[in-house]
Amino acid sequence: MGLTHLFNLLRPTLPWNSLMELHIQGRSVDDIAECLKRVPLHPHVIAVIKSAYALGCDLKVVSDIITNPAVVDSGRLRIFPYHDAASSHGCDLCPPNLCKGMNDFCPTLKLDPGDCVMPRKNFPLCGRVMENSELVKAKVYDWDDGEDLAEILLKLISN
Repeated sequence: MGLTHLFNLLRPTLPWNSLMELHIQGRSVDDIAECLKRVPLHPHVIAVIKSAYALGCDLKVVSDIITNPAVVDSGRLRIFPYHDAASSHGCDLCPPNLCKGMNDFCPTLKLDPGDCVMPRKNFPLCGRVMENSELVKAKVYDWDDGEDLAEILLKLISN
């Protein structure tokens, strides 16, 4: 579409969510919801969720990620910056908008020894965690695919 130059020019001054306006491209909240319904979940992960339920785990939230505030306005999903793009939130690992440096490395550093971090192998977070293992207090369980992830989760919930 020829927007690469414009994107690169504006990127330093605009937060990510301002650049990702799907409504301008003719997409509605219903379109987004339908897309999310089609996202596949690995069969082994489904089995672990069922096992967790059978073991009495109260399974309501898979990820408690902090995200940008959003509202639906006349069928349009409006996403707002978590932090003002004009002023940093005080973290040198992260972009001004949200503390999400290198696939959540910054939040990983805030976990305690009783917590777990599960970075996916060959993704930036995994490399960063392994390179800085002395800084990470949480137990690290790296995984490669849905089967690996399911195996780790099953071991953790069975204990």
